Amino acid sequence: MKKKLHRWAALCLTLALTFCLALPVWADEATTYNIVADQKGTIQVTGIEEPVDTIVTVNVYRLMTVNFNVPNQQPEEPVYTWVTEVAQWLKTNTNETYKTYINASDNSVTENFSVPTTDENGTKAAEIAAFYDELAAEIRSQNLFANEAGSATVNGVGDTGASGSITGLDMGNYLVLIEGGMKVYRPSAVNLVPEWKKTSESPEAWEWVLETANVELKSSEPALTKTVSDTQVAIGDTVTYTLVADLPYYPENALHKHYQISDVLPAGMTLTSTSVKVYAGDEHSQTTELNDTTDYTLTSSNAQRPTGVTTDEDVTAASFAVTFQDITTLAESGHTKIKVTYTATANENINILENSDDSANTNTAYLDYNNDPYNTTATWQTKTATATVYSYGIMVNKVDKENKPLSGAKFTLSEKSDGSAPIHFEGSNGTYLKTASGDTEIEVDSSGKLTLSGLDVGTYYLTETKAPGGYVKLTNPVVITITDAAPNGLVDDGTSGDAGTDGADGYYELDVVNSKGFTLPSTGGMGTVLFTAIGIVLMGGGLVLLLLYLRRRNRAE
Repeated sequence: MKKKLHRWAALCLTLALTFCLALPVWADEATTYNIVADQKGTIQVTGIEEPVDTIVTVNVYRLMTVNFNVPNQQPEEPVYTWVTEVAQWLKTNTNETYKTYINASDNSVTENFSVPTTDENGTKAAEIAAFYDELAAEIRSQNLFANEAGSATVNGVGDTGASGSITGLDMGNYLVLIEGGMKVYRPSAVNLVPEWKKTSESPEAWEWVLETANVELKSSEPALTKTVSDTQVAIGDTVTYTLVADLPYYPENALHKHYQISDVLPAGMTLTSTSVKVYAGDEHSQTTELNDTTDYTLTSSNAQRPTGVTTDEDVTAASFAVTFQDITTLAESGHTKIKVTYTATANENINILENSDDSANTNTAYLDYNNDPYNTTATWQTKTATATVYSYGIMVNKVDKENKPLSGAKFTLSEKSDGSAPIHFEGSNGTYLKTASGDTEIEVDSSGKLTLSGLDVGTYYLTETKAPGGYVKLTNPVVITITDAAPNGLVDDGTSGDAGTDGADGYYELDVVNSKGFTLPSTGGMGTVLFTAIGIVLMGGGLVLLLLYLRRRNRAE
């Protein structure tokens, strides 16, 4: 019996010893870490607001490593260390402030960089932003990093904004740079690091957790607007065009920060070359006039748009161009808008809409700007804005009451009811253009047609100075009122048919009718008495001849 007890005791002791020896192994296997060796994380980038189907590339570059003791689940000094490429750049930088960001002995990040960036006067925040800007320029110049740490391609979805995720990243501090798109994106820094968080309420537990790092991009997308002081013009009228464009943000160390505003006038408008003025300001006003030698360059004839511009518009030469090589000084001065004004005069090539041709007299302005200022080669985006002016005319059909065309009629046209100060025209054979000097008397062609072009909206008085041969000249002038309330260049003349359907073209078409001369009945004439007397005489003569004939025949018998 005792032997059996000793055997059971030995067996229990053996099992107990085995269990105790196994505890450390089991404890290691059962331990789980929120932060593990070679921990990977994700950066989520938002604020990518691009038109649909516009593709941008999000690149991230690791600037710092993180020192985290996984078994102890805690960070250790030095917490942040610059990666080798950035450390070397900092040590050799000519900016003495940047050298204070690194401990030369171990490449760790110093407090000069890591202190809060919201100091009392805000200079620290601006200093760090400038540092990231300059670092971005170095990266894009391929002076740092052979490759990015990660990237993602993002398709624009409109104004609502798109996002992109870059996964499989080591912990650290990253710089986010954008390629492509319509906007100018600022470099953004984001920390992919563990956070000390409460992971359980009951029992309360706090742990280091690596969550997705989120960064919202800051960007600017220039817009361009164009207006004209008067959209309804006659030949010789001068109007003022105004262009307003946004200034994008370009960091001081950006590689490309060119900016150009140009305009292509239609054949019907003549630029006053000395009238181009450029101003800077904000969204409320643009009142600071800039100098055309120190602030920008003005090319006022056959101006070329920048080399490398890609656009659907087949335009390379402009009527004028305002070019800025570097607009950062203006932005730093608080300006957010550029305004360009100029004047142009309607000339003899002004187009009057026919068959709803809405492309007439439209001029297009172009804003060309570097949209990726950190790219090694200049990349461009283009914004356009248009403004249209309209001119009008009168078409006269000279006819009689039976709608028969009449030639030979002559007229004058005036904006005064008494016909004084008639409008001058140049032309012939029934077709005339308004001019500053020329003939005041105009004549219809052989088919009774008269076309007068280059007029403004308003009321006109058409006075007949010579009637067609055999017809009565009109006593009173014909009143013609050209209206275009839209305005869209289409005149409602109240006529019908292919040539003059209401609102179909820019001509006021009308029929001017003449009556024949001396067509009224008269009294006091000889009436029918004379004709009756002649009839009686003729009848009597005939009777005499008949009687003579009968007498001769009787004698012969």
